[in-house]
Amino acid sequence: MKKAIIFDLDGTLINSLPDISAAMNKVLVSYGLPSHDETKYKLFTGDGAKNLALRALGDNKELFDKVYQSYAEEYAKNSRVNTVPYHGIPQLLYELGEAGIKICVLSNKGHSDVKKVLKYFFPKVQFAYSAGVREGGPVKPDPRAAQEVLQALALSADECWYIGDTITDMRCAADAGIPSIAVGWGFQSKQMISQADPDYFVENVEELRQLLIKDHKKH
Repeated sequence: MKKAIIFDLDGTLINSLPDISAAMNKVLVSYGLPSHDETKYKLFTGDGAKNLALRALGDNKELFDKVYQSYAEEYAKNSRVNTVPYHGIPQLLYELGEAGIKICVLSNKGHSDVKKVLKYFFPKVQFAYSAGVREGGPVKPDPRAAQEVLQALALSADECWYIGDTITDMRCAADAGIPSIAVGWGFQSKQMISQADPDYFVENVEELRQLLIKDHKKH
């Protein structure tokens, strides 16, 4: 029986694309650089804020330090303006907690941003573990990030699910030996994420709920 679930955050639990794109576009414009359509940020996100900045800059990498720092400050102030949990996610997390499953979050978002976002959007959810990227720490798909979760909870890889919406997530799960579930409502398409061979793919939150409950009831 799975004792814990490791969730990705952006694109899995919350749709943060409006606030991510707005913050970065505001910074880009302030430096006289072109902004991007919100949909483009689906391809820019997933590998941490530094990679987001590099991708948004395009050929203007010489401004990386300034843009990255400005984005970090701007997003920290405006990370909860138009961001919303995906429909059905708060109830799912509540049900999992009631079933005694440890709920964890592992994100490539900055660590302090993760804490703020979870507290704001899921105030009633008891997270057994939540972490973002710390300075000098591992960034997904580096499996050390997921292994730290297992170590903190004293669990083996096969006692967990790893649920995410990107190739980065699926590679992290695979390299850590954790069974994976890819979701179809996030930032990457089914075609893209299928390249990473997830163990399962679900189209919507209800399908995910049924899969998790079925697994739990088997035991």
